Amino acid sequence: MAKKTEEAKKTAKKAKSSTSAKKREKVILQNLPAEAKWLKQPTSITFLNQDMTLTQVGTMVEIVDVLQDRIKQAIAKRERTLFDESEFSSDGTLDIEVQLSAIYPDATQYRNLEDTTKSMLKWNVQKEYVDEKGESRKVMQNIFSSIDIPTSENGRRKGTVRFSILKNAVDSVFVLDQYNKYLKSISRSANSVYTSRIYMFITAYLNLGKWEPKYEDLHRMFGFTVFKTDETTKKQDWVVEKYPNYRQFKQKVLKVAQEELKTLAEENKVDCFFDFYEIYPNGKKNGQPYKIHFDIYRTSFGRHQQEADASMKEYFAIESMLKNEFAFGSTEINQLRKLMKAEDYPFLKIKISEVKLYIDSHADSIKDPKRYAFTSLRQALLDLVPEAEVEMTAGTQQPPVDAELTNAEGQGSVNVEQTTNEVAADTLALFNKAKQNILDEGHDPEGFTSGMTLVGEDAKTLIIQVGSQSFIDAYINMHGTEFFDVLKSLTGKSVKFVKQS
Repeated sequence: MAKKTEEAKKTAKKAKSSTSAKKREKVILQNLPAEAKWLKQPTSITFLNQDMTLTQVGTMVEIVDVLQDRIKQAIAKRERTLFDESEFSSDGTLDIEVQLSAIYPDATQYRNLEDTTKSMLKWNVQKEYVDEKGESRKVMQNIFSSIDIPTSENGRRKGTVRFSILKNAVDSVFVLDQYNKYLKSISRSANSVYTSRIYMFITAYLNLGKWEPKYEDLHRMFGFTVFKTDETTKKQDWVVEKYPNYRQFKQKVLKVAQEELKTLAEENKVDCFFDFYEIYPNGKKNGQPYKIHFDIYRTSFGRHQQEADASMKEYFAIESMLKNEFAFGSTEINQLRKLMKAEDYPFLKIKISEVKLYIDSHADSIKDPKRYAFTSLRQALLDLVPEAEVEMTAGTQQPPVDAELTNAEGQGSVNVEQTTNEVAADTLALFNKAKQNILDEGHDPEGFTSGMTLVGEDAKTLIIQVGSQSFIDAYINMHGTEFFDVLKSLTGKSVKFVKQS
């Protein structure tokens, strides 16, 4: 009787454990928010030296959107060109078609299309080269050879706009030497064209966290200074046509963009924003600066996207390991992927290696290695699902490896929602600098720091959000407290961890 009672207890405990595991699994399978649309764009387009209207910027954005599949494919294949020679017509042009409704969501604005595109036909790019006589020359080449606007019998615009681009312009503008990634919604819905353009500029330098162009070069990027031929002397030179005074440029361009992006950042609708200051030549303190220094900061939304990008690379590495080590197919991988969280990828890579080592050393006793590997990894992922938010506290010198986790209701627990927006921009910049220092020195090849997010601070402490205690354990076992020591030296603050709910 006692034996049957004990067996019943075991059965009930096993059923309870299974139910609990299913509940934990359900936590992970909850739907994520819809993703914003990101565009990848050649920097040759981003830094096109033209004085654009907001609609013209939007038109170029729509052209880039049409080309997204080509751009992504070229990036994946490490190709420089987006178009094949066979795609050009006999007159050396190539057509790109954009829906008129994409350029003007409001049909009542279709009548403005001629004005929008007329000046675009004058856009050009400059190329410098040395001719056969050894002379330096500068050639200006129009980007668009023609822009074809469709109309119906009654004269109304409809359908698609056809942009014919010259091959020489394609080779200069639509090339993938470098590219930047930005939110389409910001580029199209900004109140000021300067917000839209500077936003694109700073996304090209987002990973560096700073940008320091010469003021004259920045003035040319906006098309305010143009290269013209003097009709009398026939000499070519740069001529200032707009905002000749720096004070005007600062107020009308830089300040407007700065304030609008900061407002969007406070609403967490943009991935980055900036501050700036002037750098003057020696001996000067005002007037026209020599350079403009931009400090570029990621918002929490931007950090999430950065981590998502990094996690995709980590995921593909894990997928490759699962295929190579255990011969997993799409069925096994897809089931595990539903349980994977980006912050646990480094731990999972270690776990895969451990399971592989165990299978190899117990080959005689494990009849179905593939099934054993799948079951082990699935359970390891389920064990990482938090049943409650917990807090892990790190001392000044060393975060605890064996510290017992406390419930979020416990004394001294941190409410992440209350601390998320309490990070000073300077502290965030130092946090990102510490990450970059570790990466530059090659001390975090697994990408652990990408799973650490700064969510708050006080006078003595940085509050960092991570996925689990095992994540921190794995990092410290492999790298010690190096990252936290760098943070301490830069900020003077110790570290406290909160676990992502």
